[in-house]
Amino acid sequence: MAEIDGVSFTVLALCVGVALMFAMNYRRFSKHSKKKLEELWSKANSLEGEAVALKTEMDELEKTLSGKIDYDYLDKRIQGLVNLMNSKG
Repeated sequence: MAEIDGVSFTVLALCVGVALMFAMNYRRFSKHSKKKLEELWSKANSLEGEAVALKTEMDELEKTLSGKIDYDYLDKRIQGLVNLMNSKG
């Protein structure tokens, strides 16, 4: 009977140890995930601000250069660059 109690205690101790290790790893993982998520949100907000600023600059440039741009030529150049990038994969 003493052996069964000793084995039961060992199994219980192992279960508690595994549970504690799982809890510690989960806590570390959740802290790491939260930090990475905050960094991603920060980068997303930064990129959104940059996109808005770029749109504003493009609108101002379009007003400044209206009538001075050959849109067909520009479209061909952009399409050529896209094709080049797609061919290089």
